[in-house]
Amino acid sequence: MKTFTIVPIGYTGMRIARSSGQPNCTISVVVKGSKKIKRVVCRGELSDMYKSINLFNQYEVKLGEFKEGGDLIADNRSKFENPVRLKPQPSQMMEQLGIKRVSIKDAEKFPSAQRKGQRKGSSYVDRSDWRCVRGIIVRSFRGTREDQTSYGAYTISDATVEGEPLVLDDGTIVRPGFTVWIDPAHMIYDVEDEVDCYGSVNINKDGEAQMSGLLILPVHTRGGR
Repeated sequence: MKTFTIVPIGYTGMRIARSSGQPNCTISVVVKGSKKIKRVVCRGELSDMYKSINLFNQYEVKLGEFKEGGDLIADNRSKFENPVRLKPQPSQMMEQLGIKRVSIKDAEKFPSAQRKGQRKGSSYVDRSDWRCVRGIIVRSFRGTREDQTSYGAYTISDATVEGEPLVLDDGTIVRPGFTVWIDPAHMIYDVEDEVDCYGSVNINKDGEAQMSGLLILPVHTRGGR
């Protein structure tokens, strides 16, 4: 363990690991002096730690570091205390990180990188290789997984989206767009708000690009948030 000066910029919310059955969450941070995004893994009783942090504030926290990949890990010595508010606005801070911006149409051309898995020939999406996709929220949804953890999703649209809206049997109008899966705690914006969505982009089994969202920032909102 050593002390890192970090700025949290996003989080996943609590999930249940398939391998261990234990709750966990990850907090995405930038370490002082670097522009590379790292993940802080929080397991067990620390899996709700994301609820007590202030994004875009600076902390000094004791953390461990994995040898492979450079991710960080928290334990009971990791305390997110005495946050220091930074002067740059969140949108300015994100611009400084040089995250690639893509339209919805081009998202499938620029998926996040893959990391090698522990099993031979396996791989998984690098959750620290972020993209930014801007769009107007056309649908908002919340649900509960089988393990009783919560999830949310935004469908966003921009000028590059093609196709006509689909009308379901119950009269619900489903507009075509780009799906951003995200923890419900991030879902403070409403339908018709324009937002920047940050996270990793992967291609699902149907060949469609989608995002595992870790941060939502407002662009133009009706409520002025």
